[in-house]
Amino acid sequence: MEIRGISFDGRSRDMVDVDSTELHLTGAARHAVPAEPAKMSAYERELRDLGHRVAQSSVPKDLVKDRHVEMLESDKRLMREARLRFDELMVAIDEAEGSTELGLRLGNFSYLEQSASQRFMGNLPGVSRVQMEAANDGLLDAIYYYDRSLEVMTEDPELLNNKGFVLAELGRVKEAFQLVSRALKLKPGYTEALINKGRILHKVGKPRSALPYFEKSIQARPDYTQVWLYLSQAYSDLGREKDALRALEKIHKMRPDHKGSWLDKGIILDTLGRYEEAEECFDSALQLEPGDAEAWLHKGRIRLLRGDPDGAMRAFTEVNEIDPRNYIAWVERAKLQADRGNVHDALHYLDQALSFNPDFAEAWKLKGQLLSSLGRLEEARVAYKRVLELDKRNAEVWVKKGELMVEMEDYDEALAAYERALELNPESTELLLRHSELLNRLGRYDEAIGAMLRASELSPDDAEFWREAASLYHQEGAVGPALEAVDHALKRTPGDAELWNFKGNLLEESGRSDEALQCYDHALGIAPDHEEVLNNKGVALFNLGKVHAAVDAFERATHINPGNKSTWNNIAIAYDDLDMPDRAIECYERALQVEPQDKLLWNNLGTLLYRVGRQEDAVRCYNKALEVDKGFAQAWNNRGAAFEGLGR
Repeated sequence: MEIRGISFDGRSRDMVDVDSTELHLTGAARHAVPAEPAKMSAYERELRDLGHRVAQSSVPKDLVKDRHVEMLESDKRLMREARLRFDELMVAIDEAEGSTELGLRLGNFSYLEQSASQRFMGNLPGVSRVQMEAANDGLLDAIYYYDRSLEVMTEDPELLNNKGFVLAELGRVKEAFQLVSRALKLKPGYTEALINKGRILHKVGKPRSALPYFEKSIQARPDYTQVWLYLSQAYSDLGREKDALRALEKIHKMRPDHKGSWLDKGIILDTLGRYEEAEECFDSALQLEPGDAEAWLHKGRIRLLRGDPDGAMRAFTEVNEIDPRNYIAWVERAKLQADRGNVHDALHYLDQALSFNPDFAEAWKLKGQLLSSLGRLEEARVAYKRVLELDKRNAEVWVKKGELMVEMEDYDEALAAYERALELNPESTELLLRHSELLNRLGRYDEAIGAMLRASELSPDDAEFWREAASLYHQEGAVGPALEAVDHALKRTPGDAELWNFKGNLLEESGRSDEALQCYDHALGIAPDHEEVLNNKGVALFNLGKVHAAVDAFERATHINPGNKSTWNNIAIAYDDLDMPDRAIECYERALQVEPQDKLLWNNLGTLLYRVGRQEDAVRCYNKALEVDKGFAQAWNNRGAAFEGLGR
């Protein structure tokens, strides 16, 4: 008697070929009644009859595949009675074949009953992992029955194979491998043992070693769809996607209703970027079983890849309606809600995910990011701490923790986080730059320069690195190091107008308008119609008191891009400085046509109108500013002054 085809933790655990769970009898034929001994007591007759009925009992063929198969209550009662009286039965049955049959039947039944129970519990909300692990008692019972029978028939290949299979389910793969190998030594062509040996090797991450066993099995059983499935999974893990797809096509020809093969084909096509075909496969699986949570999960991911977040959300929601414990779907829904700006809903979904899997690091990481975005910094710190308890080598989260600590002004903790990230990723120039900037902020200038030099050694000729360095320093207000970095970048790409513009901005911020002007002119020599540079040049000229020249620069910028409100605002200020209020008013009005919700523009226009004696128009402008922002104090103050001017 053999358990064949009960799946290990493969990709399609639910989908096992019908043949794969059939329990075969050994020894006497099912309907042959052995001759009754001449003398037998009533008790002996009762035991003999019980043993005979155990040998004749049946179990559902598709118990692994179908979560809702109902076993006959009569068989359940029979097998449970036999388990209670197992030791008596073993004593009463004096022939080896009968003892072997009894142990096999009870061991197989215990395993199948346990599997059904685990799947049932797995679908119940609120079932903890501890409860699930406690349910493994059934597997240990199966081992006990196999062992008792092996005491009688020590070299029975079916017993060895079945015990090996259940040990592998318990994670005791080394013992399982030894038993299945013994079974094959006793029965070299034993197909089920070949399959199980392949499964064990695949389970421990050795698909190349598993492959020959699956290939031998398929030679013996070319019609065995489940082996084709295992073969395709091994091919896929080895990067042989074409061979994997060919194996799955074999299944489709034999069994077009084989759901697991459609799922695996979809997964492979997904990895190949053939998303439309992949989705067709997942749809085929869902036609066969509309309540398959795994198929809905994959469909949701494909919808995302195909640019349909709403369709993805519907699919992930379907997963959780079918299986509320599916924490992956909860996290995917959280990501989608976060993308929509629904941060509180996203956090709720993450809490759902973590209630079912409190050790899911990805959920904690996203929770930390969202809490940080809400300003709930202490809670974010706790979330990142949890991620790092689960995965101490997650360099990305060490960086995020460092950024958070900077925001919380805990610079020593931030520095420790960056240094831990650098231990894990010592060649990250971005990390070295962050580290350098923080050292600079702490006044540890020599160390900051050292970190920057190490970064430059990693990317000595990379202008983009120096541009990034300049940008990071600028963000932190470190203008000196930013200028030094941008000079390094310009040595490598002197024809980059954007870099010259950036350097000009840094110099302008430092009050060095003359030098800034030279940079803007250099940029315009490379890109004469660069609107942003023209605008920036106008600002530098204005700050140098060259207002007419500034107006010329601003006007050139507006001709290139009349939709830039900042340039119109700048030219209005320049005209106002030249005592040309009418032109200034026109420019403010042009700016407000571009951006009518800009409170500062309304306030500036109101101030100018007030100054030229148009108090009522000024009040209307201040009112517009307050419609945009009721708490805009400057507009309230200016409006009050305008009312005073009107005598109100």
